[in-house]
Amino acid sequence: MATESPNFEYQQILECVDNFQDFYFSVDVLSCIFTNLSDFSSKVLSQISKIQRGNVISYCNIAREVGAPNASRAVGSICRRNPLPLIIPCHRVVPKRFLTSRKIEDIGSYAYGGSNLKAMLLRKEGVVFE
Repeated sequence: MATESPNFEYQQILECVDNFQDFYFSVDVLSCIFTNLSDFSSKVLSQISKIQRGNVISYCNIAREVGAPNASRAVGSICRRNPLPLIIPCHRVVPKRFLTSRKIEDIGSYAYGGSNLKAMLLRKEGVVFE
């Protein structure tokens, strides 16, 4: 009897996470679930939850998208305190320099396992590195 590869299981998990995100995450839902979040934090986490698997976006782009173009460091702080890592995929948020270099050393930090875990997650999702 053949067993399914771990990559297949990982893809199933990612599909479930994507479905969960599509259904549950909006600014209003996040505000209800996480009553201690500020409006800004809710907007940031909601925006991050929209990043599709295989894509990355910079901290400064998230800040711009939520109407606070000078708040990229605040976006990083919110990522660091993300209450649902993987469900709200903060590992898909990277420094602007990574968008052009695609070098692993430019990937930025990840509060839930370091930059090596962040790189592994992104690779499994299809992000290409140099």
